[in-house]
Amino acid sequence: MQEIKQAKRRQKQTGQKSEADRAASYVGQVNPGALTGIEATDTTGVMGTAGATVKAQALVDGIVNSIITNEEIDEIDSKEGAI
Repeated sequence: MQEIKQAKRRQKQTGQKSEADRAASYVGQVNPGALTGIEATDTTGVMGTAGATVKAQALVDGIVNSIITNEEIDEIDSKEGAI
């Protein structure tokens, strides 16, 4: 809260927001840079149908989930091979 007050004070004094001030204004917000409002083309079908238009954040989340899932599967497979 103190950071936000300081950022507002600096903005009043200078009339401009510094990068630190802009960052401080996001304190307490959930994912302020989310890609939820941007559309993207799912070229490989990560979200279901290749070529479909999807929300960019959903596509990024799907890709990350796929990578994590594949790494977990590889880890399980390597452990089973060691037994």
